[in-house]
Amino acid sequence: MSKHTPGPWRIGALESGQAAVDGASGAEVTGWVSIPDAHLIAAAPDLLAALERLFRWGSWPSEEHKQDMESARAAIKKARGEE
Repeated sequence: MSKHTPGPWRIGALESGQAAVDGASGAEVTGWVSIPDAHLIAAAPDLLAALERLFRWGSWPSEEHKQDMESARAAIKKARGEE
């Protein structure tokens, strides 16, 4: 898989209840999508970076968070196209 467009991403043009998402260089990341989808897509690089930073901490304080860790690992793999 090729690398994703570097963040930050931002909501670009708005039209008729739809939006486009642009990368840091101004290149379009998406075509027209719904505004709620555009907000989620624009947050994707920040969400991935936040999850990756959490894993640099090492392990969570207790076993009760094991499922949360597994969910976060799965989300990172999905974002990287490794799923």
